[in-house]
Amino acid sequence: MAAVFVANWTSELRSLQTDLSSASFQPASLPSLSASAQALSSQLTEWAERIPTFELRRCEAELKVLTDSLAAASSKANPKAKFSFKKRAPVDPTPAPLAAASSSSAASAPAARPPTSPRSKAPPIPSSAMKLTSPPSRYLTTADLPPAAADSNALVVSDLDACFVDLLAGAGGSDELGKVSALYLYDLKRTVVLIPPIEGSVMLHGCEDCLIVVGGHQVRSLTDSAQSASG
Repeated sequence: MAAVFVANWTSELRSLQTDLSSASFQPASLPSLSASAQALSSQLTEWAERIPTFELRRCEAELKVLTDSLAAASSKANPKAKFSFKKRAPVDPTPAPLAAASSSSAASAPAARPPTSPRSKAPPIPSSAMKLTSPPSRYLTTADLPPAAADSNALVVSDLDACFVDLLAGAGGSDELGKVSALYLYDLKRTVVLIPPIEGSVMLHGCEDCLIVVGGHQVRSLTDSAQSASG
């Protein structure tokens, strides 16, 4: 029964994702989509104890991507009015002579800038690497991977926002990625990434608010924030 529920629940969620990311999407349909997403959340809560842990985490992650996409679409459709402060009338103080001399000497000296830490530079990407990119709010699998070049042994997943990348899914998912010697995860935001173990290294750069599950010989993270990664 749990497997049937998960299959039906996932099918309904995929349908909502398709409606939200389709070219014919209209902001007027947001209340209906939000209500459907809330209903899916309630159903998942009721079945939580009967669903395997891995499936439950996957469903929760996909539901979060959907709700974040709905929130972003709602903000875009209903932008908030900009708030501006009222300018006050200028005040003309009359400083004492000593204070004036002090401010004059301070103005003549250049202001010291706080030291800044150098930003880590992203490793270069091989020109023959396979590249996986997509518009926002998409569900991506191995079927979305581009054809591999004959000498390609690297994969780049980059420039994604509010997406769910499931490279565990699809026939031969592990076989297709097993020979990858370098995986680059660059500039990802609010995205879930599930990738089978690879033989080489994994490099992350510019990832924000992401959940990443991947295995590799070495995992290296540069300039990433609010990120959860497991290998």
